[in-house]
Amino acid sequence: FDEKKRSQTCFSEEEIVRYFYSLACAIEYLHTKEIFHRDIKLDNILLDHEGNAKLSDIGIAKHVAEEELYHALSGQAGAVDYTAPEILQMKSKLPKESLKAGDYWSLGLVMLELCALKFRLINLYGSKESIEKSFEGLREKLQEAYSEDLLDVIFGLLNFDPKERMNTEEAK
Repeated sequence: FDEKKRSQTCFSEEEIVRYFYSLACAIEYLHTKEIFHRDIKLDNILLDHEGNAKLSDIGIAKHVAEEELYHALSGQAGAVDYTAPEILQMKSKLPKESLKAGDYWSLGLVMLELCALKFRLINLYGSKESIEKSFEGLREKLQEAYSEDLLDVIFGLLNFDPKERMNTEEAK
């Protein structure tokens, strides 16, 4: 990934879809085991010799039993830049579904980064309205290189409402 960034060579849509599919399957597998990654970011994605994406670094992954609620992060946490807004704003406990939605948000940001080749094209620390406006502007720029279907998936994963956020099954 770093080589592509340095050369400013765009990833093809086929490459992005291939990486997405591998990562979506990995996330779904973890979620079936009630494990939530909580640190999905470009640095935690590896490519094998055949170009398949692998999700790595599950050091802060969290197993949440059926009846458990998720408590606020303390101490070691995932990359804030990839953390879903509802988790960043969490003041008390969140249901397990919010952890799933948080992993989907992070995956959406990874895919957006692959399309845009730059990190921090948007300010994720602004208001919801300013971030949504940045997303709209970025989507317009990306329409020249990528299909509406791919952009619908990416921005569906980046829905601010975790209940309305696209999940990996829908996205695949």
